[in-house]
Amino acid sequence: MKQKSAESLGVVVAIDCPGTVDEYNQQSGRVDAALDDALTYHIYHGHLGRFRTAFVKALEEETGEKRLEVGTNSKTNKPILEKDKDYVDRITKGAEPPRDPSEFQPIADKVSQELGPLNLAPVRQSGPGQEYVNGAESLIKKLRSGAGDMEKTIANLEAMNPGVKVEREEDNFPKVASLAIAIRANKARILKAAETELLAV
Repeated sequence: MKQKSAESLGVVVAIDCPGTVDEYNQQSGRVDAALDDALTYHIYHGHLGRFRTAFVKALEEETGEKRLEVGTNSKTNKPILEKDKDYVDRITKGAEPPRDPSEFQPIADKVSQELGPLNLAPVRQSGPGQEYVNGAESLIKKLRSGAGDMEKTIANLEAMNPGVKVEREEDNFPKVASLAIAIRANKARILKAAETELLAV
C-alpha cells in the first residue's frame, strides 16, 4: 500500500491506496481491473470530450444549424453557446419532424477515425484558482531573482505535503499551475493544523 493525498473542502485527505497494479487488481476482485479502469477514465474524461467538440462542429457544417447563444460571459463579454447535448437534442428530438441521432452515425464514425487512437496524455484537471496562480507566479519571480533556495523551497513543499509533486519547466523552474496546486495544498495543511491546535487548547 502507499498513501496518496487529495484536497477536498479546503483540507487535505490522506488515502491509503494499492501500491502496485497487482494489488489494485487483487483488491478490486477483477482481472485486469487497473487497465480497464485506466481506459475508462481516459475515455470519459478526455476522449469523449474531444469527440463531442469535433462531432458538434461537424454537425453544424453538415446541417447548417449553428449552436444558439444562450447568454454572455460577464468577464470576457463573449457569447455563451448552448451545451453540446442541448444542441444535439434540438436538431434531433426538437426537429420537425423529429430525427433519430443514429442518422448522424456516419458523421460520428468519420470524426472517430479522424481523432485516432485513445490519447493517454494526462487529462487536464481543474485549475487551482487565481489566488494560488498569483502566489505561484510571485514565488517563481522571487526564485528567478535569486531570493531563496529554489531546491530547498520545492523540497520543503513536497516533504510537508505528502502526495504533492512540483513539476518543472525545461529551465528547471517550477511550472506555474503545478506550484499553484502545491501552494493550495500547503495552505490547506496549515489551516488544518491551526484548527487542530485551537481545538486542543
